[in-house]
Amino acid sequence: MTNKIDLPLLHHQAKYYYANSLAINTRSTYSAGQLRFQSFCHSIQATCMPTSEATLILFATYLASEKISHATIKVYLAAIRNTHVSAGLHSHFHQQLTPRLQLILKGIKKTQAISQPAKTRLPITLNIMKNIKSMLSSQPNSYLHIMIWAACCLAFFGFLRVSEFTVPGDNQFDESCHLSFNSISIDSRDNPNQLKVHIKQSKTDPFRRGVNIYLGATSDTICPVRGILPYLVLRGNHPGPLFIFKDGKGLTRHRFSTALNNILLQLNLDKQQYNTHSFRIGAATSARQANIPDSYIKMLGR
Repeated sequence: MTNKIDLPLLHHQAKYYYANSLAINTRSTYSAGQLRFQSFCHSIQATCMPTSEATLILFATYLASEKISHATIKVYLAAIRNTHVSAGLHSHFHQQLTPRLQLILKGIKKTQAISQPAKTRLPITLNIMKNIKSMLSSQPNSYLHIMIWAACCLAFFGFLRVSEFTVPGDNQFDESCHLSFNSISIDSRDNPNQLKVHIKQSKTDPFRRGVNIYLGATSDTICPVRGILPYLVLRGNHPGPLFIFKDGKGLTRHRFSTALNNILLQLNLDKQQYNTHSFRIGAATSARQANIPDSYIKMLGR
């Protein structure tokens, strides 16, 4: 006698597995693209699903006219395809990826390359890190400044991408893939010389195997251990994202970027030439200047 199969439960589990086929950041980006496409279709009175080649061409053209980059347009189209696949309309959507749409995308890419030269992202070097520390130290008891400095130290010395130490948005913290208080451990409470940080998921680790990175104390004025430990003491071991504001909100990419822009402004640095990825670039640049072999730098950057 076979057990009765719970069909609704299987449908629910299938949706769960399908949702988890995408990384959290990808789901967030796809959601933005899908919402934008729905709004566009509503405004021109077109059908969202199944969509048509003409609608996709107009949508891509509209996004380009709104100064949306070619790369983002392609991601939004991928989001629309994802919606069709989840609804069982993948065969219909494949028919819409016609040579004509591909030519439109090619034309957008070429046009944007001419009118919008690639932005130069400069590295945040050790000297800039020292200036950042000096500026933030002007208010040594500020919880915000202590947290931001800890995040800067972790980003720089850990060669981290911003998505690896921030959360996508409010109420989007996931203990299984985002950094929390328990993600960091120290080698000694009396004389800490090393921090171990467990990165649960990254761009190059879609299966969430995780990796440990180690930050050692330095004799320099810029030390990751001395930069991060004071924040951990202030933060406490309550649940939630590793970097969290006093009001309970997590440190998102946008909030960290805003804080960085304010710092750059006070340091008289052009914020157009730096962004959150400049910490990772700066770490690699500093390592190369210290004559660390390229193979080691690649390993450190994972």
